Order: sequence, then structure tokens, then C-alpha cells
Amino acid sequence: MKEFDYDKLVTATDRFSPSQLIGHAQKKLMVVEYMPNGSLHQLLHVSADPLPTWLKRIEIALQIASAVHFLHEQGIIHRDIKSENVLFDSNWEAKLADFGLAVDLGGDKTRPAPAGTIGYLDPCYTLPENLSVKTDVYSYGVVLLEIVSCRKAIEVSCSPSSIVDWAVPLIKEGRIGEICGGGGGSAVFRGMNLRLLRMAARCVSSDVESRPCFGEITAEIVACLAEPLKSLPLWISVLRRVVKLKRRKKRLRETLTWPGQTCRVW
Repeated sequence: MKEFDYDKLVTATDRFSPSQLIGHAQKKLMVVEYMPNGSLHQLLHVSADPLPTWLKRIEIALQIASAVHFLHEQGIIHRDIKSENVLFDSNWEAKLADFGLAVDLGGDKTRPAPAGTIGYLDPCYTLPENLSVKTDVYSYGVVLLEIVSCRKAIEVSCSPSSIVDWAVPLIKEGRIGEICGGGGGSAVFRGMNLRLLRMAARCVSSDVESRPCFGEITAEIVACLAEPLKSLPLWISVLRRVVKLKRRKKRLRETLTWPGQTCRVW
């Protein structure tokens, strides 16, 4: 197998224009975008590098949701949404990969037997006729919990081992601080975290009909990303007061250090 520089290949083929691809009809060539930064699973659970910032992780969640939303608008169900199938390009933009199990609801007359990955597979998807867009919603909900908590979908060393069985009771009890990992526990993000986790809980609900569609999911995540900005003026005000107080203490220490000076009034 030969390897080529991706950027040079794009230029040479005029962005893969059919008119620039030369070859025999019976020998087809499939070229896919190069993803040099690995998968979401590696980023969260394997890499020794620091985790992305909290806001970047939520941005990743939005990118995944937007990709699935687009698929559903085309009548395609992915059926294998998981952190290992989310890859990163050179700019750390998340891309959904591996369409080996995907189903075209518009083109496929017969629906295949249930398939997927344990830990992400919708437990309600037990028969071919149960397949729907809500099947992907469940899998996405697991990935969202994974992004928020930095815990694997199945953690055999923990009890319960399933991230869903572990997180949903905590969400219902409002114990979101025990779920958020990797910098997500800050008070600045509390309102945002609560909304995200409630959305995740709806995605993995056993009541299939109550699960949100991806249009609603993307809209909610966009709203969540704006949430910290609302509290920013308050935090800036608090920070200014702290800085001002420290400066006063410093001036007071300077005054006390040099006897004979006139006392300053603040």
C-alpha cells in the first residue's frame, strides 16, 4: 500500500473531482480524509496528554451531534456511535467515522438484525423493526456521558460497570459534581453541566419516545455553550474586588513598614 501526503493529493485531484481520477472502472479507489489525532476514546482514556478544556469537550459533543443530525436528515442511521468512531483531523475537529453498520432507511427495504457495540447499543433495540433515529440518540447519550465524566462506557473495575447505570441515578439526585471530570466541576459551569447531564439522561431513557431528536440536542448544546458567558460579568466583578482588596493590603503593609509616614485613607 502506498502512502501520499493528503494535501498534495487534494491538490492533484482538484479536491477529488471525478474528472481528475483516472483508472479502470472495475478498480475503484476510495480516498478518505486523514485523521492524524486519533479518536475520542484515545483522547479521554488512553492519552497521557492533558484533557482538552471543558468548553472544547462540549464543542466536540456539538460537532458529533451535528454530524448525526445531518445523517438523520438524509435518512441514514449510523448504528455504531461510540468514542472510538469519533476521529480528529489536524485541527482537532471531530469527525464521525465507520459506517460499516449504517442503514439507509430510504433505500433499504429490509432492516438488518440489531448490531452495535456493547455499552453503546440501545437496550430497546432488540428486533429489526425497533430500529429508528432514537437508536442513535441512545448511543450518543452514552458518548455525551463519557465526554462529561471521562469515564468509559463500560468500566469493569467499577460498580455499576455501565456508565448509564452509574450516572443516571446521580443526575436524578442532582449530584452532578460527582459526574463531571477533567475540569468540568467548576462552579462557573454548574448550570451548563446540569443542562447537559439532563439532556444525556433523556437520551439514554428507557422510554424511547421521550428521547430528544438531534435537532433539539444540537440546539440545547449551543445554548449550554452560551451559559458560562452569562455569569462572566459576575465573576469579573468578584475578581476585581479581590484584586482591589489585595492592593489595599499591600499598601497598608508598606505604610506600616516605614514609621513616620502619614497614614493613608482608603
